[in-house]
Amino acid sequence: MDYAIAHYNKGSHARRKTAGSPAQEPRGVFGFYETSQRCAATTAGYPPTCPGSAAADGFLRAVFPATLKENKTMRDSREIARIGKGFCTSLAQLTAHYGIALPLSEPFHYPETITTLLPLLQETLKGEVKDFYSLRLVQAKPIAFLVSEERHSTGQSLYYIPVVPIYKMLRSKRHKKAGILLLSVCSWLYRIVDVPYYRQENAYLYYQYDMIKDWVEQDTDNEYEGGEKQDLYTAITIGDHIEKKLSNAANLEQFTCRLNSFRAMDDVDQECFVVATQAHALFSQYPNESIFRNTPFREESEDDYYDNETISMDKYISFSADTKGWLFDTVADTVNNEFNECGEIEEPTLVKCFNGTPTTGSFDFERRVFNLMDRLCDILYNYKMQ
Repeated sequence: MDYAIAHYNKGSHARRKTAGSPAQEPRGVFGFYETSQRCAATTAGYPPTCPGSAAADGFLRAVFPATLKENKTMRDSREIARIGKGFCTSLAQLTAHYGIALPLSEPFHYPETITTLLPLLQETLKGEVKDFYSLRLVQAKPIAFLVSEERHSTGQSLYYIPVVPIYKMLRSKRHKKAGILLLSVCSWLYRIVDVPYYRQENAYLYYQYDMIKDWVEQDTDNEYEGGEKQDLYTAITIGDHIEKKLSNAANLEQFTCRLNSFRAMDDVDQECFVVATQAHALFSQYPNESIFRNTPFREESEDDYYDNETISMDKYISFSADTKGWLFDTVADTVNNEFNECGEIEEPTLVKCFNGTPTTGSFDFERRVFNLMDRLCDILYNYKMQ
């Protein structure tokens, strides 16, 4: 199934390209256990001493038991007790954090208690916690504790925000004020939320548009007509023009004033006003937060794997030229083909360690921003210049 397929149902989120299942199942599910190998201490004791042969020193020939010699059974008992105490303490912190109840049988038996409770705990979290993804037990000296992973589902969708409709709004006498209001919204998305822009060379969509541009310019079979070249020219010129406006700090500084003075005259104005109100509330509550703030951490050595096997967040979140017409259809096809070669989708992720330290973090910001971008894209997709 294609990653991106057209989805234009009336009354639903019409503009978006929704995603099908990736080519392979995600490979990042953690197992239940991570144990470290304990190096056994020596039980040899002290070596016998070798004094001289004088009879008076004969008592030194005796070999005394080593006072530091450790009984293996006792050591294992202490280790099990430490694991049990850590598990019970961690379990209490986890259930309190998520507001769930899970009875702990007494006494603790290792490993039976853990192997019984972990699957039950995982199923409970799946049913009660919306973004729960996985659970594991980590044994790190001197304690053992639970670690949960939460992932915010992005719906396998392409969040491509078109700027050509905003340009048309600004040129419309009827909707110019709505266009100016959306400039403040998009300036916040561009400057603070860090949504990539397709005219920036480090953006994923820049490469897609540039590749199509090369196809058109190198066409020797007259496959592409003048309309395709005009679409590319429009995407480039309008894209550069709108980016200058979004990068202008004045559009963000005047956000509050524009919102307070705005008066809706029709349905388009009202929809723009609702989105702008939501964006302003987020801007006020999270003045410096990026949409990539909870991107999963990866080692530098994993970069090649991510480039080849993972759909990173910056690939499906971006400003684009438009979400209609030949050019966007071609962009969507190239993106779709590449995504179908990947086995995993990168999504906002929280890893919480229940080891006695305070546990914080939520997806409130991400959930609201993705919903806002979804609604904004709907407005711009359905906009018709009057």
